[in-house]
Amino acid sequence: HTNESFSDGYFVPGDIGEIRDGKLLLFGREDDLINLNGEKIDPHPIEAYVLDRFDVEDAVCVGIQDEDGRNYHLMLVVAEEKLDKKGLMSHLYSVFRTHAPQQIKLVDMIPRNEMGKVPKIALTRYS
Repeated sequence: HTNESFSDGYFVPGDIGEIRDGKLLLFGREDDLINLNGEKIDPHPIEAYVLDRFDVEDAVCVGIQDEDGRNYHLMLVVAEEKLDKKGLMSHLYSVFRTHAPQQIKLVDMIPRNEMGKVPKIALTRYS
C-alpha cells in the first residue's frame, strides 16, 4: 500500500460504488476507467447497456493503443456473426456520445479470471 491508497486516514481501495438505501453497491474499479485523450470513460454502464438491450453473450470495453501510439475505445463482443456492428456503434453513439466505443470487434470469447474480471494482459492481442 502506498500513501496514495489513503485519504483522510482511510484506506481507499480504488473501487467505484455508492451507498444506496444503506447498502454498498460496487460497480467496478477506478483502474477500469478508460483514459481517452484525457477524458475518463467508465466502461461499466456501456457494457451493461449492451448486455441488457442487445442479443450478445458478453461484452467488455477497453482502452487500446494502436501501432501508431493512438488511443481508442474498443468494445469486444461475443455474439452471433449477424450482429450489425455499425448499427450497434451508431446506437451507442446516440446514447453515450463521446464515451461510445470507436470500434467493435466480434470475438469467440472474452477471457475472464476466476472472479469474472478481464485481465488487462489478455487484451493486448486485440491492439
